Amino acid sequence: MSFDQSHLSRRAITKGAAWSVPAVAVAAAAPSLAASTNCETTYQTITKEFIYQTDVPFLGLRDITVEVTANNVPLVTHPGATLLPIETSSTVTIPEDLAGLLGSVMLGNAAKVSGTSSSESTLSGVIDTVTSTPLTIPLTDFPADGEDLVTVASGAGDPLDVDSATSPGLVVITMGEPSSTLVGYDESGDPNGKTYDSNLQKDPARDEGGYYDLATFTVEECA
Repeated sequence: MSFDQSHLSRRAITKGAAWSVPAVAVAAAAPSLAASTNCETTYQTITKEFIYQTDVPFLGLRDITVEVTANNVPLVTHPGATLLPIETSSTVTIPEDLAGLLGSVMLGNAAKVSGTSSSESTLSGVIDTVTSTPLTIPLTDFPADGEDLVTVASGAGDPLDVDSATSPGLVVITMGEPSSTLVGYDESGDPNGKTYDSNLQKDPARDEGGYYDLATFTVEECA
């Protein structure tokens, strides 16, 4: 999310995302390139925390923490497989001072907010492609003054076909920079006519050594 004198912008998850905090719990596989005993794909659930940045006038660069939980992430698959859609939930916490600016200035003294979010993920290795996951942010009350705003965006991508000519090897899923369109609502839950487009950007100091990698999986030949 980047801000100018009259706009609050935050680049927000995941191909998918909104604004949040807490824990890191990554279910990681120790990949093996031996032939699989069958042609079934196995899956894992990943929960991981990423820190993005937003540039706020008068406040400077601010860190925004995004926690992503992804279900149906491949663990081991094979050439010719069709991978299940990855289901993503992206939780973003907007610090109280930025939440106040968003609600009062950007969204016209909104009492509630909802919206949509999206970000791209890059698959690299023996599979090379870019995927996108559309997420929905449900209607959420703005908190009382002095409290953070927490939004949760969720959704699923499309199935992914693994080419039958794919070589055995590793695939890395790397998060992109999320973007969101937020809509303001009044106390009764009616749209107030105000919308705001926000984007989060990767922190250059962290964007190395696989910091924004979500998961790794293996492509193996069937036995």
